[in-house]
Amino acid sequence: NCHQFAAHALNLMAYDGRRSWNMVHLAALMLLKGTWVDTWSAAKCWLPFAAAITTCAALGWWGAVGGVLGTFAVLVAYFSLYSFGVASPAQKVFATPLLSQPREREMKNVSSAQ
Repeated sequence: NCHQFAAHALNLMAYDGRRSWNMVHLAALMLLKGTWVDTWSAAKCWLPFAAAITTCAALGWWGAVGGVLGTFAVLVAYFSLYSFGVASPAQKVFATPLLSQPREREMKNVSSAQ
């Protein structure tokens, strides 16, 4: 998962003074604080979805609208539960090592390469 990989990289860098990044944090930040390159990019992303939902609602196909929104809710709940409840950072594939000094890992890699 690209979000998990990016969170792992941020944890290794101790970005913004934190080592607790996960895929839910990243997705929420992108949704709430992200910006589009331009208006056309936002339209290309959201216009097909908005058109489909509007068409279904206009035709009275509330089951389709409910199915899409329900699937979205289930996925958000699953990823939130997994990230904050089930998975412990020590057991993740991309577990971030807890080092006392941020440069300690770099020094280990340099000495092992020589």
